Amino acid sequence: MKIEKKPQKNITELPPGCQDFVDELVDELRSVVTWNYGKCELYHWIDVLNRFDDILERACRVGDAPSSDDDDETKCVNLCTNLDDEKTKRIEDIKLKRQKHYIRKRLKAGKELAKEPLEKRRNRLDDAKEWFRYNRDVDEELAWIDERMALVNAKTLFFSPF
Repeated sequence: MKIEKKPQKNITELPPGCQDFVDELVDELRSVVTWNYGKCELYHWIDVLNRFDDILERACRVGDAPSSDDDDETKCVNLCTNLDDEKTKRIEDIKLKRQKHYIRKRLKAGKELAKEPLEKRRNRLDDAKEWFRYNRDVDEELAWIDERMALVNAKTLFFSPF
């Protein structure tokens, strides 16, 4: 993931000493033509990033600033603050994306695991529903027959020729 080089509102100009060091780092990294060190994640770079943080933090301290010019000190402090904020924001973005990805993955896996048992349960419920309807219909028919038998028996007794 590359960081866009659009100028942002709060970023100040880079002091000349820092610019030289950044240029040296960029030149050194340009010498790496092919990455043969395997795939790694941001987590694996913690020591390197922490070392950069320590260096920048020391450089940003007002008492330890290499230049006595207040303007350079202010620029350095602003640079350190912006770099730290950007790094923190990017790390939080990466964590959030990973969390969403893993949650989505777990939900899909859970859905797949629940699909077959739920289908079996649905089939059992459908069978039970049909059985209930059948028994209800039989009970209604038997009740109707009992009503008719009672009427037939009453008429037979009432109109009996004997």
